[in-house]
Amino acid sequence: MSGLRKGGCAGLILICCAVILYIAIPVFVPGPGIPIPADCTPRSSTVEKVLLGKGTELNIIWKAGSGGQTGTVQLLHKGQVVVYFPLHTQVVVAALSRGYVYLYDNKLGYILNVETGRKIPSWVELDNYRGMYTANGRAYVQQQALITLIGPSFGVARNSLSMRGVVGSCHIH
Repeated sequence: MSGLRKGGCAGLILICCAVILYIAIPVFVPGPGIPIPADCTPRSSTVEKVLLGKGTELNIIWKAGSGGQTGTVQLLHKGQVVVYFPLHTQVVVAALSRGYVYLYDNKLGYILNVETGRKIPSWVELDNYRGMYTANGRAYVQQQALITLIGPSFGVARNSLSMRGVVGSCHIH
């Protein structure tokens, strides 16, 4: 009987290791990026629209402020603003999947319910999204991301996402 217990323990350890690898892999494999054109500074008092599909879009509103350009992002669903908040950077990308909007203010990520704008709680979030980065002397923004989530709203979910958004006044898609 003790041999059966040892075999059962080894099997359980093997399954746990496989689940941990499945969850952690996104952190180790960065997605592809696209080059950012040199002149992408936001234009004052403009709105950049990003269509995500299924009646969902983002409005990125740029304003001149005392500390330079500031911005606000609005999430709209079926023509109604469901949530808005200030931006910390000039890099805003998002993707829509299964009723959730995955929104990144450069490297700061949010998972939002598309209909309510409410932030979705999760216990574990792992992704390979690195935002804007420099390689070979050129600026890039990552366009695709692999995100693994564990939480009360979605159990264990893994999403491969293609991001759309803006870097200043340049559209990324």
